Amino acid sequence: MISRFRIGSAGYPWDVVIAIDLGSLQQGDVSVFMSRPAGSTGAGSLELHEGAFVVAGIQQNADGGYDARSWTNGVENAQSHFTSSTPTAWHQLEIVTTLAGTTLKFDGNTVATNNGGTKFDRIELNYWAGPSGVAYFDDFEANTSAAGAPEPGTCAMVVAAFAAAWAGRRAGRNQRL
Repeated sequence: MISRFRIGSAGYPWDVVIAIDLGSLQQGDVSVFMSRPAGSTGAGSLELHEGAFVVAGIQQNADGGYDARSWTNGVENAQSHFTSSTPTAWHQLEIVTTLAGTTLKFDGNTVATNNGGTKFDRIELNYWAGPSGVAYFDDFEANTSAAGAPEPGTCAMVVAAFAAAWAGRRAGRNQRL
């Protein structure tokens, strides 16, 4: 398990991507802590993808500001630009997708929402910039399940309801004899 890693590039094109292919469409919560040291000319991001399309992403720009964006079928429909008073500190970037939509969070605070873009099949940590840029990532976490799948507790409740209905039906049938 890698708990903390640095990505940067010493040569052109100064672009590094760490991609995690999930193999099928998923929904869930993905987060990572990111830090960019002072003097870094780079930008880093957390992105979720569905096929060729970006579904959602939070990036720290070279100027220290942040952008949170969400797309549905390749069309951007939610964007938020914001700044932090501590741009070189560790910050949590988080994207949550459910059947109801997508929520993008910065340090636990919602910065953008979208009622689309709810499934993804690839997670990317990105870095791009000039030769003196670097980004650090720590505590990556992904809690996902197959897109559209009910929560595990829902399945248990449905099974229990059918069992109770069946038992009641059988009990009623025995009383009529």
